[in-house]
Amino acid sequence: MEKAKEFKTIEYEVLEKGIGLLSLNRPRKFNAVNQEMMEELETFWAERLADLDTHVIVLRGNGKRGFCAGLDMKETMKLVPTMNADAFYRFQSRLARLNLAMRRAPQPIVAAVHGAAVGLGFSFALASDVRVVTPDVRFAAAYINVGLGEAPIWPAVIFCRVSLERAGLTNSCSQEITCLLRNRCNWAL
Repeated sequence: MEKAKEFKTIEYEVLEKGIGLLSLNRPRKFNAVNQEMMEELETFWAERLADLDTHVIVLRGNGKRGFCAGLDMKETMKLVPTMNADAFYRFQSRLARLNLAMRRAPQPIVAAVHGAAVGLGFSFALASDVRVVTPDVRFAAAYINVGLGEAPIWPAVIFCRVSLERAGLTNSCSQEITCLLRNRCNWAL
């Protein structure tokens, strides 16, 4: 295994020729994305555009607790009160650009998802080309409830809601999203 550029909140290594492993590395914080991780991910995805040696990237969350808990709300809640509408829009746009950067990467991205994939973690799973999930995976997109986030997933979520209702299952958001991604996953471990 070859270690690549050093980061603080993410780890990247070359597992073997052509295969890169990107790990979200804040396991004590459920791999929640703080400002530093956001900057490192922006740098990482920008570098992939010129990376001709990597043919596939595996994305995972370090630790046993989960893939990614979304934004670091403790840090975010300190920032939000200082933002006006323009600053908040720029902040939301920056988050959206992370997903766009993933989609623009020339390498296919395989998300290895375990435990919780919430908020931005859910968006990372959606932005990946292939999702491999463990039986304990749980997806949630609370940002939908407040009018933020990934509008393109709505048709699939609505379809899952109808499917769950017809199946007689409780239609909680968590169940809908888990249904959505399990139906779009290539493998379940």
